[in-house]
Amino acid sequence: MAQNRVFTDSPGAVDELAKLFAVSTPEIEEVEADLRVRLKKWLVSDDARPYRTHLADVQQALGKAAPKARLVEAADWHGKEIRALEVPGWQFVLASLPGHRLMDGWIVDGDLDELHERTRSLIINADRPPTLEQAIELVVGIGIHPEVARDWLANVPRLRILNQP
Repeated sequence: MAQNRVFTDSPGAVDELAKLFAVSTPEIEEVEADLRVRLKKWLVSDDARPYRTHLADVQQALGKAAPKARLVEAADWHGKEIRALEVPGWQFVLASLPGHRLMDGWIVDGDLDELHERTRSLIINADRPPTLEQAIELVVGIGIHPEVARDWLANVPRLRILNQP
């Protein structure tokens, strides 16, 4: 159940999982809630101190938004399966990163639509239409790393940057 609800980028519907496991919907919800509580308790424990350091490094490497590949490649074990959970390491990391979600191929800290809107506002409210390099500088200011900024700008809906000198 953990890999179907907690450690996944597309959680299964609770009622479908209840049917699959032949239990009631409240039982699935209870097991999920218990798992999330246990994960949170472990994350604040002394045993998890090295992992918390790793999470801080990952958050810094991702910035406000980064392609999923950046998370997968952040450590060699992220691409390997955690056998006890039957999920890739990156999904476990994502589930334990507070406020981060995978949306449209991007790991985003917060709400994707909000970050898209913030990006569009930066570009629209510039004194004059920014060049691509100026637009990259603008989004770096909101936490997008320079090495992924061009891709970020290309993936923001209803935004077009002219590559002018």
